[in-house]
Amino acid sequence: AWGMAAFLVVSGLIVSITLGDFFVNILYGSHYLFWIDILNIIMFAGLFTYLSVVNGYLMTSLGLIKIQLPLFLFLTIFTLVLCWTLIPAYGLLGAAWATVASSAAQFILSTLILYMNMVRKVDA
Repeated sequence: AWGMAAFLVVSGLIVSITLGDFFVNILYGSHYLFWIDILNIIMFAGLFTYLSVVNGYLMTSLGLIKIQLPLFLFLTIFTLVLCWTLIPAYGLLGAAWATVASSAAQFILSTLILYMNMVRKVDA
């Protein structure tokens, strides 16, 4: 499932980088071409988001329900702090990088939780 999610996002990222100008111009007009870099950064964040969705389904299917509330509470606070510091300094670019950082943190932490659960089951 991770492979399929990664393939879809990488494909979308490649399209965004190579043809993003074309599609944004057709769909929204030339005024929005100024923000194409932000689109590409958010598409990069999608890689971590898609992989985190797979991890979320894995955690739920393994019965790791109670750990998800503290995980998302931490991620919410982490995202708020990032946005609070990055947006005033960098505007939309700061918001985009905050999205990347929080999505990456979600993927790393959920993968760590899954790994620790699997090691615990193997050792038992």
